[in-house]
Amino acid sequence: MLLAPLLGLLPCPPTRWDALGELTPAAPRDFLAVVTAPPSLSPTAEREWLERNREWLMDELGEHGALHFKGFRLPATSAGLRDFCSALPLVPCADPLASVGVRSLLSAPDGVYEAVNAESLSKTFIGLHNDVTYKLAAPFAAFACFQPAKLGGGDFLLADGRAVLATLPAGVLATLRERLLSVRVPLDLAVAFSADERTLQILEQPKAPAVDEAVGRHVVRVPMATGEVVLLDSYQALHGRDCFEGRREHGVVWLDEERGERLTCAALSSKSCVRQIV
Repeated sequence: MLLAPLLGLLPCPPTRWDALGELTPAAPRDFLAVVTAPPSLSPTAEREWLERNREWLMDELGEHGALHFKGFRLPATSAGLRDFCSALPLVPCADPLASVGVRSLLSAPDGVYEAVNAESLSKTFIGLHNDVTYKLAAPFAAFACFQPAKLGGGDFLLADGRAVLATLPAGVLATLRERLLSVRVPLDLAVAFSADERTLQILEQPKAPAVDEAVGRHVVRVPMATGEVVLLDSYQALHGRDCFEGRREHGVVWLDEERGERLTCAALSSKSCVRQIV
């Protein structure tokens, strides 16, 4: 974590276990809203538009769980993505998995990390997850497309955490609630859970397939063109990546609230409190 200050990034904040309420499915909603750039704006004017509408955009993110920005020119480069994010009430932070080194930096000066672009991993399907660890979690993430896969594929994948909870059988949901759910995927790719930071147990049959099926039923494919960004709430949305062919360059900036503020359940509205638990 010593790398973060050197890059001008905040340390990744701790996971908000204090904001956890009861693990209960929320009401259905429209997941993933599209934000289209106003026509004929320069990158500088786009940034000004984002700044003017920053509070509305964050309200939309809280309501929908993820925003797909289309038609913007500003975030077509790593430097532009950093500038795009700085127009919102968010600040870049370190990768929550920095300590294990699973992701390299695409652009160190801009705090932009690789989004699994290596051609050696192009045939590896990246399943739905949220990069939340027991100790660390970036509350938000901005995934950008700098170059789509040259020969096709590589769609960004999303799933609504609320919808997944609503799909889980009542018995499975009750078991996960009892165990203070913290699902992890270790290197052998077995689905596991942990109620503390020391014990990792394999999720027994038939519960693991039920979780996998619930996630699979709500996958949303998001093809992305150069300059497009998906901004997501890590406590609401799961993300992944499909297989691809040819060179692909996508990046991600991990984000915290402006000034590093920490929200607690007592400070959240009932709607926002749900946001923190899925």
